[in-house]
Amino acid sequence: MAGQRMAHWATSLVKNPRPSRWGRARRWAPGLIPLFFAAGPAMAGEPAIRVGLTEGVAKALVATSVPGVIEDGAGRAIARTRAMEGWQAKRSGRYVALHGPTGWVSAASPVRFVPEPGSRQVGLAFGAGRWYRGEIDLVAVGSRLTIVNQVPLEQYLYGVVPAEMNPGWPLESLKAQAVAARTYALAKLGQFASRGYDLRPNTENQVYRGAGVETVPSNSAVDQTHGLVLTYRGHVIPAYFHSCSGGYTEASAAVWGEPHPYLQAVPDYDQQSPRYVWQKNVAAEAMRLGLSRVGIHVGEVLRFDIVERSYSGRVQRIRVVGSDGARDASGDQVRQAAGLYSTLFNVLGYGGMGRSPRGFAFAGRGHGHGLGLSQWGARGLSERGYDYAQILAHYYPGTQLAGVEEP
Repeated sequence: MAGQRMAHWATSLVKNPRPSRWGRARRWAPGLIPLFFAAGPAMAGEPAIRVGLTEGVAKALVATSVPGVIEDGAGRAIARTRAMEGWQAKRSGRYVALHGPTGWVSAASPVRFVPEPGSRQVGLAFGAGRWYRGEIDLVAVGSRLTIVNQVPLEQYLYGVVPAEMNPGWPLESLKAQAVAARTYALAKLGQFASRGYDLRPNTENQVYRGAGVETVPSNSAVDQTHGLVLTYRGHVIPAYFHSCSGGYTEASAAVWGEPHPYLQAVPDYDQQSPRYVWQKNVAAEAMRLGLSRVGIHVGEVLRFDIVERSYSGRVQRIRVVGSDGARDASGDQVRQAAGLYSTLFNVLGYGGMGRSPRGFAFAGRGHGHGLGLSQWGARGLSERGYDYAQILAHYYPGTQLAGVEEP
């Protein structure tokens, strides 16, 4: 239940303690350990998420917050860990070599660090510089290591919701975010299976920062929507979300050319966002270099002519006119080249002599691709009295809420 899953931190955690380095068998005082009430074991049928925390590392520091076990690729226990004891790991031939208080041991990949929690304290695993629920897996890839956090879905969301949305926002907006994040994770499960994990912990999928960012309100939002996902005609949808749309969300057909009935342009309620309206000036030379990086070569940039906009006003096609000719580009190419927040913009040249401007002034609205849930809009709707189901129905029209095992 929600009360049993509340995170309780010692005040000394602001010092961001870490396990002892490279096998020195030092241990911290108990007051320095992040303490949690148990979230309970993963429910039957609940999927585990494998998050690729980092790739291509030469060595890694791994630990467990409570006593734990180290397993080899076949699931055999090869060693035990003491609480807060750092282990050094590196690639060694065909094996993963580990150095702890008793010396070196080697094991076949993947090597797993599995905490064994007591009756009240949740066991955490340390890897890639953070503490995580679940276990840490060390996967040998070539001569390097990939660090993976394998964690039950609901506990994974504890580290996603407060990383994606301010946990001080209204509870109904946090619950909407929890359902969207759960749905997205299931829809994208296995996206990077060829690399040994399912999802990445950044905006390429959704931001995940482990146990260190958990809060009581965000954990409660996960618990109160436990197992709920969005479906369309019986299938889990890719529930994309973004920061704010600038007044109107976007249709998937305009962004990726793939029409989906549940990803349509709808009015947004994100006027409180600091990126609802924005401006940015880009020097002419920086603009030329940025366009070159995205494959648009026109020499000195003279002007932009917007050719086509989507229904919501986002730039779909824009002509870049330069000293070496003109080329059509997508709004997203210009967004990347200029470092803009969105493709909902206008642009004019300024300064300079004759035909050559000194720079370009962009004025725009919104932050992100504009698809699906608007996080600032969810906050706005919740402040107007909408509950999480109504918020989700607004941003994902035609969808239904269902339990994870129902679709």
